Amino acid sequence: MEQRPNDVQNNPVPANDPHLTGASYMPPAQPLKHSGLGIASFIISVTMLGAIILSFVVMTSLAADLITGGGLPDEQMLLEKSPILILFVFLILGALVLDIVGGVLGIVSLFQKERRKVFGILGTIFCFLPIVGFFLLFLIGLVLSGQAV
Repeated sequence: MEQRPNDVQNNPVPANDPHLTGASYMPPAQPLKHSGLGIASFIISVTMLGAIILSFVVMTSLAADLITGGGLPDEQMLLEKSPILILFVFLILGALVLDIVGGVLGIVSLFQKERRKVFGILGTIFCFLPIVGFFLLFLIGLVLSGQAV
């Protein structure tokens, strides 16, 4: 009887081992690593969500200080008395742009093979929540002002 080089005598792996393919032995699979893009998306989403919440809190407190006599101040009064509001408006807009970038990173991380998807899913959800919330607030503002299309 002729023996092949990778027979049972030379290879201690049993013939019915599911990891045995052909003449070579494959070791058990390593645990999957987290996706770097997914982690980046998650970090961006949490940071920008915090920046947006902080901006809304500061803007609300500054605007509340400007309201006098129960009426709303006009735009010129807001610009003269509290120019810091402009900074926070730009902070919110910048956070929304970075949320879009984080959302794209999260979506790309979902298509990476042999990587965990947890941070990619969380990052994608947390990045698009403020964007959806911003547009809902925008639509509510249009409806309440009577300028809805």
